[in-house]
Amino acid sequence: MAGRIEGERKALLRILEARGVPVSDSALDRINQCVNLAHLESWIDRAVTVTDVDQLFD
Repeated sequence: MAGRIEGERKALLRILEARGVPVSDSALDRINQCVNLAHLESWIDRAVTVTDVDQLFD
């Protein structure tokens, strides 16, 4: 499970980077500290449309 969580974190950050969405240090910390797979999957779904990283967490 830990490997999958790490993979989801990396995928999320790659999507945000590819879309040009800046990731603040606090958002990066929140993403890297997340161990809830459902949250990460939800954030990935949102990452394809957000314009601001804080929108992931709404």
